[in-house]
Amino acid sequence: MRVLGLCRIEERGALPHLRAGPLALLTTEAPARARLGLCLRAHAALPAFLPFAVRSAPEPEAALSWAAARSSLLLDIVERLREHSEMILTLSPPHGPPAPPTDGLSYLQARLRSIETQRRLDACLADLAPRALPLPGDSHAVRAESVLLLPTAEVTAKARQLAAVCPSELRLSLRLSGPWPAFIHGARFCNAAGQVSGAPCAAEPA
Repeated sequence: MRVLGLCRIEERGALPHLRAGPLALLTTEAPARARLGLCLRAHAALPAFLPFAVRSAPEPEAALSWAAARSSLLLDIVERLREHSEMILTLSPPHGPPAPPTDGLSYLQARLRSIETQRRLDACLADLAPRALPLPGDSHAVRAESVLLLPTAEVTAKARQLAAVCPSELRLSLRLSGPWPAFIHGARFCNAAGQVSGAPCAAEPA
């Protein structure tokens, strides 16, 4: 059994759970590959949900101990996430990956072009969504990614707004996905509160 995340005990509905004082820890027997779908369903069903990292979802004993020791803090975080979702923004060049270099000089030239393109993407994405949190880059792909936390009801409208203001003259490709459970912001709120050690909501790609 693993724990997917937590919510207020009075809002857990019929979802399988364990009680940790005022919190319900949502549990599952499903394998890791099924946990993201379960988190999505919990997020859709609950008004406020703090998800745990999918691939490293904790076992019940560890999660219960962790949650019981900081229930007041976690209730505050759950409230910050109430009726909110994450939207992931991905900005990439319109062309595909370049041809592999044939010698050392062409490799260095390609590398410099890649670095410059990455800087341009990062700057453009920061201008588009200054409140978004940057996501770690992928060494095998030139693209910029960030994640916004916003009211769930505003996700669709915000996506349209961002698509409309993306500078067309730069010929960049903007992809938007969501609503997602607040994996990144939930982890950030826990870490900002000084709960880094042992936090099962530590950020990782879903």
